[in-house]
Formats: sequence, C-alpha cells, structure tokens
Amino acid sequence: MLNVASSNNLSQYSVSADLWRVSLIGMLLLVVGCQAEDVEEAYGHRSGIGARSVNGVAVLANMFEQSGFDVSSWRLLSPRLENEQVIVWAPDSFRIPSREAMDYLESWLTNESGRTLVYVGRDYNGSIDFWEQVIASAPPEQRIELRRKLAELKSDYTMRRIYETLQAYEDEELPWFRYKLRDKPDVDESTLGGKWSRGLDTEAVEISLPSKMVIPAEDSDFSFEIEPLLISEEGVLAASLQKPYWRDSKIILVANGSWLLNLPLVNPEHRVLAQALIDECGPPSRVCILQTGQNVPTIASDSPDQPLMLRAFTVWPVNAILLHATVLGIIFCFAIFPVFGRPRRVEPEAISDFGKHVTAVGELLEGGGDVNFARQRLKVYQEMQHSKQGTES
Repeated sequence: MLNVASSNNLSQYSVSADLWRVSLIGMLLLVVGCQAEDVEEAYGHRSGIGARSVNGVAVLANMFEQSGFDVSSWRLLSPRLENEQVIVWAPDSFRIPSREAMDYLESWLTNESGRTLVYVGRDYNGSIDFWEQVIASAPPEQRIELRRKLAELKSDYTMRRIYETLQAYEDEELPWFRYKLRDKPDVDESTLGGKWSRGLDTEAVEISLPSKMVIPAEDSDFSFEIEPLLISEEGVLAASLQKPYWRDSKIILVANGSWLLNLPLVNPEHRVLAQALIDECGPPSRVCILQTGQNVPTIASDSPDQPLMLRAFTVWPVNAILLHATVLGIIFCFAIFPVFGRPRRVEPEAISDFGKHVTAVGELLEGGGDVNFARQRLKVYQEMQHSKQGTES
C-alpha cells in the first residue's frame, strides 16, 4: 500500500497530470480537425521539444519534482553524474547497453551508497497508441488516411525493433539482461503481482509486453540479488538488481515505458505505479534524466559542464528566450558602438559658399526633367549677368 507521503505526492501531482490530459485532448482535436499532422515522437527526453512528445519523460520528471527531488538532464556518461543520486535512463534503442556503458554505470553505483539507476526498456511506442486514439475519434472521411499513416508507423517500428533486437543476440554475453521477443504484447493485468501492485486497480491498468527482459539466473556468472517489483503471468515488468559490493545501491529494470512515458501517464493507475517507482529510489535527492536518444552513450573523462551563469541556457523554454535576447543585445551594442581613437578637428562646412547654391539649383533643374525650361532659366541668368556687367562699366 502506498504510504501517506506518496498519496500526498499524487494529490499534488494531479494538477500537472490534468494539464497534460488537457494537452492530449487538444492534440487529438487538432489532428482530427485538420489533416494527419505529425506529432512529436522523440523518445526518452525531458527537455526541449521532446518534452512534449508522447514518448517523453517530462511527466515522470515532474512527478519526481513533486516528490521533492532536484531534477536535471544530461546526455553523457561523465564525472558530472557523480553529483547525482538517481539516474533515469530511457534510451531510444532496442539494443542492450554496451559493456562499456554498463561498467561505467556499475562503477557509478559503487562509488557511493544508496544510489539508484532506473533503466527503462525501449519496447513500446506511444505514437501507435496516440494514432489509434485519433482514429477512434476521427470522422469517417479521415479514417482511411489515418489508418494508412498508422500502418506505416507500425511497419517502420516493427522492422527497426526486430532488426535491433536480433543484433543484440549477436553481442557478447552481457550482465544485466537480454530481450526475448514474444508473439503477443498482451498482458493479463489480473495476474499482476509484486509489491508495486498492492492497492492497484488492475482492471484500469494497460501494460504491454512485446518482449521480456531475461535476467541472468542467480547461479550464473552475472548473478544478482533480484527482487521482482512488478510481475505478471507473462513475465517480469520491473525488478531490482543488487550486488553486495554496491553498498545498498541498485538497478531498477523496467521492461518498457508503457506505463511511464508521457502518454501512458494520463492513466491514473499508471501514475500510482510511477509513484511506487519514485518511492523505491529512496529519500528525495538529486535525479538526472539521461537523454542519449538512439546513440550509444558517450563516455567522457572530463565533464563539459557549463558555468552556473550559463546553465539557464540549457533549460527549455528559457534557453530559446535568452538566446534571442542575447542576439538582439549584441545587435543593439553594435548599433550604438562608440568610435575609439585620437580625436581630430573637423572643419565646419561653409554656409556662404555660392558654388553649393549653383550645384543645388542645377540638381533641382535636373530633377525637373524639362530641358527647355532649364535652358531658358540659364539664358535669363546669363542675360541678367551680362546686363549687370554692362551697367557697372
């Protein structure tokens, strides 16, 4: 049963969840009311445009913040992570993490007691569920085009999933887990067990399991102390892995994000499960969302961290606003930039120079475009000058 603190966190979070639900309804209405517009599908991101993705983790990050955690985002395996107590990693890859990445993260777990690494498997695509909801509420004349788009999305996703999963079988034996493809993704929610399932309305839960995480047996070379946290008849949905020398640090393996990503967390029962995950991470501390995308995580010996004054440039949407303000400020500075150097005296223009008067009259006559008029005025001027000279003589 969730404790009182967890219940309070869920109550505090309900406003944010309602806002995201309204945003989802707005996206559905926008897509149904117009043509089949693309929606953001970036996977595992908390900041930037990907924060609004159906496959993002911004809602989960907000739940961590509501529980008192200090949440940040990062993209590298670097010394900066030594400041964090919890890492949440949802890579956009069906392949098992590389041995180098696993070794680095196990080292991070060992360096300080009580740390937690949350690894979320890739085998779920919220975009498919989103478009299925769009089709269900779309007018009949749009459903053919929407079904075509959904079929293309499923085909591309399935091909990539099979290709990357089969590639993982060719890798060397790795310590954490292996994927095993299933014929059907369905999960019988009535069979849910484990301590995270206590007090859960299983009839309202919608979890899929297209492939299982096969964790090494305790008598294998890569033995762990394994605690199933959420299980079903079809397999392990979440489990905690520990080793004695990790000093109370642990890895929480989650089979996929079908109950942790932005779109699934619209479901209140999924938020109960997400809160159970947060409680499993220990007392509030620092948590980092590791955003690596489809790339193999880069291991950096030096952390290219920004100074404190520049960290605001990494937070959306403040970064975009400050970037534009900075560019405008630079342009303004150049516009009023003073001229440096030794001062020099500039001679004032003579206001009694008759030659300038002649030039100005000539420009006016030229601008008029009447040659005959100009010649006439010139002739009159010459006659006046000739008459004036004759009088003086």
